[in-house]
Amino acid sequence: MSSYADFNVDELHLYAGIDTYVTSRLLKALQPEMIKQESLAEGTPLKSVMKVYEELVTPAFEFILDMELTGILYDVQQNLEFKKQFQEDFGRLEEIFKPQIGSTNVHSDEQLSNLLFKVMNLPVLVRTSKNAPATDGDTLKLLANQTGHAWLNDLAKYKDLTHAYNTFLGTYVEDFVKPDGRIHPTYNLHGTSGFRISGEYPNLTQLPRAKYGYNIRKCYTVPDGYVFLALDYSSAEVKVLANICRDEKLLEALAAGLDPHTFSASKIFKIPYEELAAVLADDSHPLYKEYKNKRQLAKAVTFGILYGSTARGIAEKNNVTQTEAESFIAMYLDEFPGIRKYVSKTHMEAIQNKFVVTPFGRRKRQWGADLLFKGTAAWGASLRNSQNSVIQSTASDIGLMAFSELNKRIKHLGAR
Repeated sequence: MSSYADFNVDELHLYAGIDTYVTSRLLKALQPEMIKQESLAEGTPLKSVMKVYEELVTPAFEFILDMELTGILYDVQQNLEFKKQFQEDFGRLEEIFKPQIGSTNVHSDEQLSNLLFKVMNLPVLVRTSKNAPATDGDTLKLLANQTGHAWLNDLAKYKDLTHAYNTFLGTYVEDFVKPDGRIHPTYNLHGTSGFRISGEYPNLTQLPRAKYGYNIRKCYTVPDGYVFLALDYSSAEVKVLANICRDEKLLEALAAGLDPHTFSASKIFKIPYEELAAVLADDSHPLYKEYKNKRQLAKAVTFGILYGSTARGIAEKNNVTQTEAESFIAMYLDEFPGIRKYVSKTHMEAIQNKFVVTPFGRRKRQWGADLLFKGTAAWGASLRNSQNSVIQSTASDIGLMAFSELNKRIKHLGAR
């Protein structure tokens, strides 16, 4: 992997100077148009694209630059201990499933699919976006439960651990830990189509949660005398959706402090909220598993709308048929007419303007919403993207503003 350390310093200075000069010239040329572009959204606090740049993007960039320069301390010894434990687990798991698969390469989806679904004739439970039988860890666990082949659970664990090892342990220290003992990742302010921050070298925005007794996040640490401060907005995107679409039921539920996904499930499946919440709080209750699945389906539909998923996508991820997923979506939109109205309105804006505008004034181009593409995959994807980009971008911008302000306030405390 190439890095700036591989280049001559004088050449880097020249490159940075030219890059800055050309960017400033471009800003000067585009600035009149940025100021002129008034937002189409009523009540938008940042009235033009230029205001978005000055009052949102620039402060956020300063905050991100501080994060990159400060970096995060990495525990190399913990990395080595995890690697040793992983290798021991790999050997133990291979002894269990190797006799069942013979010479099949478990890292080849094609070979594993051929063994499971053609040679062993096991049922196909989930398909990938390319309509191929899925062989990921979660699918293998479902297959183990349905067929009674317990060794599939061990194979699932092996695949999951292999992915975690290769991504977060293998050559991680050599690739990313600098001489100061820290990782200095790159954060991309506009790294996603929904204006959310993304990361690379390495991507610290998607660190795995603890699984199979391994908490890889323990490798990321702080110096003596410091602690991590974790801050998060609860159900941020659902609350943004409720405030934008102004659905009365959803707004009332959130104002009352109800869990939005339990509330959605209670409405879709006609179960009193109090009953559903009580059962979900007691994992020994005979209805716990059934009600948990209902809440998960309601959550999947909510995020399906937020992220622009199709009925097929929701079906594949939740082990239901596409017809059932379509039915759940219809029931959801019937219960929350404000959301249905928001989706319809956003689609119309995308078709008419070829872009949508967020409450903060950002514009997201939707070229696929041109009538020339009607009925194509590009048309459908563009309409779904229009509805989710407004929500995701707004939630992300709220976080950016909060962290930019927090970054200013904690500096005088010696925090970082």
